[in-house]
Amino acid sequence: MKNRLGKHDIFGDLITQKRGRMAVPILVRCAQERRTITFQELGHAIGVSNYWRMGPILGCINTTHYNLERHADWQYADIPCITTIVITKDGEPSQWMRQELSDNGDTPISWQDYERCHIQPVFEYPHWDKVIDTLIRKL
Repeated sequence: MKNRLGKHDIFGDLITQKRGRMAVPILVRCAQERRTITFQELGHAIGVSNYWRMGPILGCINTTHYNLERHADWQYADIPCITTIVITKDGEPSQWMRQELSDNGDTPISWQDYERCHIQPVFEYPHWDKVIDTLIRKL
């Protein structure tokens, strides 16, 4: 899964943007430690009690990374979709993610395929420090 352009990035005054700014370093740390994080864990860390509200926050992060990897100065390859490491408490991708990644909307992707195709690239991306450095300079 690739980062997508959405309505908002993390640079703004909306609560979803503020929480997106809080979530990015947590997700980067998880990626560098090669571990997933649950919606509940991430929500608790950024002050969201209902994980159904996480979608717009994760969308802001995806939009930010989408824009960053297209910036003229960015020279560190495409940024893997870091939000794929956010999983349910049962150790599964979210229902929305499953639908996005299914063949035709009703055949869910296996956990092994999800891990191999979407989580491992996040863990293996060598430039998370550059992502954080660049985003901090923009704040």
